[in-house]
This record gives sequence, C-alpha cells and structure tokens, in this order.
Amino acid sequence: MKSRFDLKHDTAKVKPENLDDLWILKEIITEGSLVTAKTERSVEIIRGSEKVKVGRRPVTLTINVEKIEWDNKLRIGGKITEAPEDVERGYHAVDINPNNEVKIVKEWKKWEVEKIKSMERASEPIFICILDDTEADFY
Repeated sequence: MKSRFDLKHDTAKVKPENLDDLWILKEIITEGSLVTAKTERSVEIIRGSEKVKVGRRPVTLTINVEKIEWDNKLRIGGKITEAPEDVERGYHAVDINPNNEVKIVKEWKKWEVEKIKSMERASEPIFICILDDTEADFY
C-alpha cells in the first residue's frame, strides 16, 4: 500500500495494492468519513417524458460514507457531497479496487495511521524447498 498523510487537514491519499490492503481500509474507513475516488456514473437523457440511461462516464466523486461492504472487494456507499456540476447529487456506491487511489478525510487515530504505514513495507519473498529421498520440490 502506498500512502501520503496530511494530519493537519485530516487527509490521507491511499493506494491499495492487494486484497489485504483493501481489508485494512475496510476496518479504517468509518461512517461519516469523506472518500474521494474515481468511479463511473450513469448518463441519462430525457426522451419525451422518460429518462433513458444511455451509458456510463468516468467521474471523480466525494461521498459521505454511510455503508461499507466487503465481498473480496471494497464497496463504499453514501451521499454525494462533491461532484462535477453536471452530475446529479444523490447517493452513489464506489468500488475500491487494487491500484485505485482514494482520498480519505476523517479524524485519524494513531493506530490507524500506524497500521497503514506498516502495510507500506513490502513483504519478503519466501523460497521453500521440500526434500525427499529421490526428489526436491521448490516453491
């Protein structure tokens, strides 16, 4: 995980690199946190008296977190607080995947910062050799 903290402004930019990093973020992001991330939003047009979805477009949104879901991916839902002018305010869910940078604004506790910083250290590669009378296997 890569991270940059600005504790003076209660802000962190975090880039998870694997599922373990996402699991840590699931434990650290709480209701009331502000999360800014890139996501896709439906594009709607009005035909006659109906709204018709015509596709999706990438946008950067800030949401006030109300719901956190984990199912081998991190999904955060809540009310949109910041968005481009042409994006309708309402509710949205953001999927956070490995290598997607997110900005988190919250009151940071010392253990949360330390936990994220500890995840920055790359794990050491492990080499395993299993021996038997006639064969050797390497992993």
